[in-house]
Amino acid sequence: MKKKTNFKTYIIIPFCLLLLNAVEEIAMYKIDQYLPSDAVHLRVACSIILFSIALSILAAVFVPYIETIMSGTHKVSMSQTGNVLGSIITILLALAIIYYIYYYIYGLQTPEALLPKTWD
Repeated sequence: MKKKTNFKTYIIIPFCLLLLNAVEEIAMYKIDQYLPSDAVHLRVACSIILFSIALSILAAVFVPYIETIMSGTHKVSMSQTGNVLGSIITILLALAIIYYIYYYIYGLQTPEALLPKTWD
C-alpha cells in the first residue's frame, strides 16, 4: 500500500495539477474571446467558477482514470525494463505529455491549437 501512495503522491497528483493548469489556460483563452477587456470583475468571477468546476471534475472523474493508466504503464515498464528504469520511463512519459500540451500553450502562444476547429 505504501508503494501506491508514493506513486500517487509523486507522479499522479503533480500530473493532474499541471493538467488542471493547462485546462485553466485554455478556459481563460476562451473567456478572453467572449468578454470585453474592461469587465475585470466578470473575468475573475468566471475564472474562479471555471477553476472550481474543472478541479471538481478532475478530482472526481479523471484522477481515477489517470491513476489506472499511469499505474498500468508503470507496472508494464517495471516488468519489462526493471524497477528503476521502469520508474524513469513512466515519469518521462508523463512529462512528455505535459510538455506537449504546455508547448502549444506557452511556446507557440496558441492554446486554440488544442481546441477543436468548431470551437472558434
